[in-house]
Amino acid sequence: MMFFTVIILEIGQFEYISTIITILGVLAAFIALNRRKENIKYAEQSKAGAKESKAIADKTKKLQEVMKKWTEAGTAYNARDYDTAINMWKDLYDNNKEYVDIRQFYNNWGSSLFGLAIQQRDKKKRDKLLREAKEKYKKADEFTPGIAARNLARIEKMLGEEEFDIVKATYGTQRKQIDVTEKLNSLIKNNRLEICVSNDIAGDPDKGRKKTLTVQYQIGEKIETVNIDEGCTITFPIFW
Repeated sequence: MMFFTVIILEIGQFEYISTIITILGVLAAFIALNRRKENIKYAEQSKAGAKESKAIADKTKKLQEVMKKWTEAGTAYNARDYDTAINMWKDLYDNNKEYVDIRQFYNNWGSSLFGLAIQQRDKKKRDKLLREAKEKYKKADEFTPGIAARNLARIEKMLGEEEFDIVKATYGTQRKQIDVTEKLNSLIKNNRLEICVSNDIAGDPDKGRKKTLTVQYQIGEKIETVNIDEGCTITFPIFW
């Protein structure tokens, strides 16, 4: 009887130990699973941190590139190389506008277009550039009211001007003259002509005699004629 009792007790102890081992195994598995989750979470956080760091580094690099292009565009503008400046502003707008000060950006772009317009002799080309400059200045004015008011007023005045043209121009004396129509027309810029009457216009047609510049010019439908003596400077009063 005692023998069977001992066996039962031993079996009971074995089952108890087995249960403990099972519990410990489950606990170990649970701990291992939690560690794995923590490791995965840490890895994901590290990955996210690395991604964020890369994004910051990329943005910093992009900002440096944009600042370099901005400076180059400003240098071109200051050198009156307006074509180059305009192309640079356009490139910045097409590819990097989210990185720029949009208010100052539109103002600078408008100023470059305005500068190029002033250089044009052809009124159609000039007016096209003026309208483009006006559009950019208005964009700048939306962000900072009044920032482009002065230039917008100038553009409106210039767009309202009638085209100016030299119909015929001669330089010389009554007995000997030379035609300078083409020469004077080539000197018109931004619908404006300012000239000093001298032999520098096209040489001396009658040496030793005082000469006169006779100009017949047209503004819109109106034609006028003016005579200017040698040594005088003429600025036609029709310009902005």
